[in-house]
Amino acid sequence: ENRYRIHNPAMIPLEAPNSSRIQNLTTCCCCSCASQFVVPDGHLRPGDDGSGHFHFYGPGVHRVWNCFLTLHNTVPITQTHIINGNQGIVTVKQGFIGFAEDRGQPVLLGPGLHYWKSDTLEFVQHIDLSAPVIQIGA
Repeated sequence: ENRYRIHNPAMIPLEAPNSSRIQNLTTCCCCSCASQFVVPDGHLRPGDDGSGHFHFYGPGVHRVWNCFLTLHNTVPITQTHIINGNQGIVTVKQGFIGFAEDRGQPVLLGPGLHYWKSDTLEFVQHIDLSAPVIQIGA
């Protein structure tokens, strides 16, 4: 399925950095409504805002004013699959296909980088095409 394929990581919609280490240092530490964090280059940080929206935070220094923000572990962009709520980033290596399902219909992801934001698409697994028997689905 080519509609989810992207050509480079710059095409992933990431929350841009909006602060600096100095600005975060001078922010009142007594306010529990501010989340301050750094995402290293080559990584992203998944999070959700407490109202049902999911975000990927890109490299840089961030300050988010939201008492209900939940941040997850920072992950390298090279990780084979990163799922955050209704968003997914999957890297499929040569010799494999990615298998996903969208409302019960199979979706095959060819080699490359894929991104989606969908309430119905669910990544299932990577499938090795060199296996003597290839099982797809249940």
